[in-house]
Amino acid sequence: MRRDHLRWGESQLMQRTARSGRSFAAILVVFALGITACSTRITTEPSTIEAVFGTGSIDADCAAAAASAASSDEYVISLGTLRAGDERCLSQQLTALTPQPYAPGIDSRTGFGLIAYALSGDVLFEFGSAELTEEAEATVRELARTVMSETAGGRVAVLGHTDSIGSEAANLTLSQRRAAAVADVLAPETIGVELMVQGLGEQAPRAPNVTPDGADNPEGRAANRRVEIIAAVRR
Repeated sequence: MRRDHLRWGESQLMQRTARSGRSFAAILVVFALGITACSTRITTEPSTIEAVFGTGSIDADCAAAAASAASSDEYVISLGTLRAGDERCLSQQLTALTPQPYAPGIDSRTGFGLIAYALSGDVLFEFGSAELTEEAEATVRELARTVMSETAGGRVAVLGHTDSIGSEAANLTLSQRRAAAVADVLAPETIGVELMVQGLGEQAPRAPNVTPDGADNPEGRAANRRVEIIAAVRR
């Protein structure tokens, strides 16, 4: 009888310990979810942004992808299915839209359910640098408040671009570092948003880097040095 009683007591203690462990684990999960909901996530994985590409305004590679993905003349990239390289097509498509002045050194383009803010690299950075000036940091923080108030939030792409001066590898690295610098300033101002950071180097120019006769095009190169912040339009 005493052994049975002891075994019963041990059983009850084990069950209580197990329940306590599960309760503690549940508390940890809720706490972790709360932290996630109240923070900005930054990732350098390919961005997952919903966009529609009209094949008439993108290059042959993007048009081929569109043709293989859909029977119509529109290419739909759904959330969670965007592949590496599609950021370039997205940037090209938005470049085809008419820009609207937003602030000195910043313009915006709206279409396909998205809004893209393009910040001039010459306004943000010194030549060849990926360090934001103090004035540029203030500009990015102010723009972050606009992004939070006027867009749907969720996932936001931060894409870095350069002109064609220098090697492709160096430009790709510089564009990634510049996009990351902007994302670092955006993050504290965009709580709950996932920032998808990608450097595209010289792969998605807004304007020709050279003229038709092969001469340098300083104005075109200046337009290409930029960081884009792309978000879904609030509906």
